Amino acid sequence: MKKIIISFICILTVVVAIVSLLYPFPRKVAKAVGVYYGGPIINVVYCTCYYNPGTMITVLDKSAAGSPESFFYNPLTSLVRANYNIWKSGPQVLGSYVPTPISCQQTVPTVPPSCSPIGQTLGTIDSIIGIGSTAI
Repeated sequence: MKKIIISFICILTVVVAIVSLLYPFPRKVAKAVGVYYGGPIINVVYCTCYYNPGTMITVLDKSAAGSPESFFYNPLTSLVRANYNIWKSGPQVLGSYVPTPISCQQTVPTVPPSCSPIGQTLGTIDSIIGIGSTAI
């Protein structure tokens, strides 16, 4: 019985040591690598292609001398904050994106179905800072 308890304690110690090495405490919070933008939404286009669904949001970017910039909202990876009001023109938004250009594509009703590009975005709205909007 004593050998079983000692073996159990040894195994438990090894498991705790391995977990501590794999997941050090305190954990460091990841820093955002995204680029910031902000301004009113001037256009929203739904990207309905079956292999890359999402939404292309065009913002009159006040951080880039008021030029219109498009960003891709991916429902699986993009984070939406504050009021969740990004699917129509008008609301002011503020957020960050990862600068990897994405093509917005819509499904073309052919047999078999295909996709047609309708616009290029600067990148994907990120999952750390995300995007927030006004209530209007």
